[in-house]
Amino acid sequence: MASADVDVDPRAPEARANDVAMLADVMGVVLRVGLVMVRSGAAAFRSRLTMARVARSLGVNECEFVVTPDLVQVSLSSGGATLARVIHIGESGVNMGRLAAVERLSRELAAEPGRANTFTVEARLGAIEAAPPTYSRWLTVVMLGAACSAFCGAMGAGTLQMAGAYAGASLGHVLRLRLIAKHVHIVSLVTLCTFTSSVVAFGVVWWGAHLGNPAPVAFEIASGKAVLASVLYLVPGVPLVTSLLDIIHFDLVAGLARAAFASLIVACMGVGMLIFLSVIRHAFP
Repeated sequence: MASADVDVDPRAPEARANDVAMLADVMGVVLRVGLVMVRSGAAAFRSRLTMARVARSLGVNECEFVVTPDLVQVSLSSGGATLARVIHIGESGVNMGRLAAVERLSRELAAEPGRANTFTVEARLGAIEAAPPTYSRWLTVVMLGAACSAFCGAMGAGTLQMAGAYAGASLGHVLRLRLIAKHVHIVSLVTLCTFTSSVVAFGVVWWGAHLGNPAPVAFEIASGKAVLASVLYLVPGVPLVTSLLDIIHFDLVAGLARAAFASLIVACMGVGMLIFLSVIRHAFP
């Protein structure tokens, strides 16, 4: 009985190894793109679209992504090979300049698919990550204080209260930058910054009020517009907006996680304010 002949491609193992090697290179780039996007404050759907554009421009059309605020999962397929990886995000923040630069890069790659390679994309990503901030830290301190002061004025406050809001927000933001550099936990960071900004705003208004006669009651100052405006820089605006965008795009896990994170920050602000008011009540009975 004659046995059936089976054609075996001797290059199949080599071709599969090449596919796996190519996927590994693309995987590193795509994960790095996702990491930068999520750490810069991008919504889940925007991160997925950006990673997909980069993967397709590098020759991988079969790709799936799962994005949440604390992890990115990527699955890439090419030929008979499939590669999947999960990466933990870690600490994240907001950097709209970096986010926009990565998205522009992905659109440039999508406009000319096949022309770029992983080495050039890695180099571009490295340049984006190494780029200095658009604005210096001291300029952000000045402008953030001015924004909180302007909001205080918009609520009908006077010059003295606006000055208190400016001082409280500015010094609080300086403290926040130092705590971020030391990787202080977000709960402690927000609580300390809220307390510090409130104390500084209260101190400025209290001192200014005692230059005239009569001086207002301490608790009236502590619960006044200057103190409230001085902590507005801590309001988690970007997480709240991105959580809404994620929910609208049915990224419920990412959206609810961001909403929970934003709620935690607001709760910490409340704790910091309660501690401040308690101190004022005991210091000025």
